[in-house]
Amino acid sequence: MSFLHLFNIKAELGTTYILELNYESPGLKKISNVAEIKPFIYRTEGTGRWEVHIPFEAPTSKMITSYFGTMDDKSVPSEGKYFVRSGNYPFAFYLEGANLDNFKETLLLRSNESVKIDELYPSFLPWVLSNGAEHADWYLYPRE
Repeated sequence: MSFLHLFNIKAELGTTYILELNYESPGLKKISNVAEIKPFIYRTEGTGRWEVHIPFEAPTSKMITSYFGTMDDKSVPSEGKYFVRSGNYPFAFYLEGANLDNFKETLLLRSNESVKIDELYPSFLPWVLSNGAEHADWYLYPRE
């Protein structure tokens, strides 16, 4: 399993962070079928914290909820809608089975830092809009 430790995340707002978890033991693979892993990123601010989860996942009780609906956030907590932009475009997403190699020639290239992910991967938005029901393998098919 890989762990990500970030220093001074305040200075890095707008940066893409990738958390890759590798299960090298067959026993861990079986455990992961029972336990649901929902990684998220947070930054402590005073007595609360700022959090980013995968879309629609509720925050922890420590989240400063006044951030919802500000800037680019289109969360509507009363509807169970969290951590999305307009059109349910996610702030973060989880891909089971994907690894960093899938993104070396696309998302991880410095020249693509300002390119929208749906321009790099044509099936990304259909995947998002279907809540993951369609195009689950979108990351295997970058634009040519």
